Amino acid sequence: MNATQALAAGLPDGVHDAQRAFRAVLDALARPGQVRVIGQALPGVALGGAMARLLLSLCDDETPVWWQSAGVGLAHWLRFHVGAPVADAPVGASFAVLVDPGQEFHLTDFACGTAASPEFSATLLIELPSLTDGPLLAWQGPGIRRGAARRPAGLAG
Repeated sequence: MNATQALAAGLPDGVHDAQRAFRAVLDALARPGQVRVIGQALPGVALGGAMARLLLSLCDDETPVWWQSAGVGLAHWLRFHVGAPVADAPVGASFAVLVDPGQEFHLTDFACGTAASPEFSATLLIELPSLTDGPLLAWQGPGIRRGAARRPAGLAG
């Protein structure tokens, strides 16, 4: 990012928008398989609205972020708004931003934490083009009462 480029704004209503996004994340984690609407795209930010709002709500100066294929501008934008440093490698990230899920990556590249210290694992934030246009996937397990089915598009096979 050069000195003449304007830095995109963060959340329009920082406190309330961050609270809404955080509540949506907690609800999504408690009830996997259900779709949550987090918000519209932020002007000037080359990420979907949900991804941008999640990053602004979950990251801080103690959560290094690894960017799969983002330019310096997005990392600078996030660092300006929340202080999140850039992780040099996936294993050093608290959050990993995957905006091209078709590009191959390996889960073993990321920190996995331990049963005693799960907080040392990375959280992968994967931006998909759609949850309705891909192959049908059936989900079941803890937090999914009667099973769920989604059609996420853009995941590598």
